[in-house]
Amino acid sequence: MFVMSILPVALLYFRWRMVSGSIWPIVIAHGAWNVVTQAAFDGFTRGVSRTRYTGSRSRLAISRVIASATCRSSM
Repeated sequence: MFVMSILPVALLYFRWRMVSGSIWPIVIAHGAWNVVTQAAFDGFTRGVSRTRYTGSRSRLAISRVIASATCRSSM
C-alpha cells in the first residue's frame, strides 16, 4: 500500500528534477508535504490515540532501525 501511494509522487519529483535541473524544487516540495502530513496526523499521536502509534510495536520498529543502522555502519 505504501509503495502504491508513494510511487506517483516519486515520479513527479523525478520529473521536476529532470526538467528543472536542480534538486531545490523537490526539497521544497518534500518539506511542504511534511508540513501538510504532520498537521494532519499529529492529532493521532495525542491523547487516547497515542498508544496506537507509540506503543510496543513502534518501539520494536525503532529498535530494528537502530540495529540495522549499527550493523551496516560496522561493515
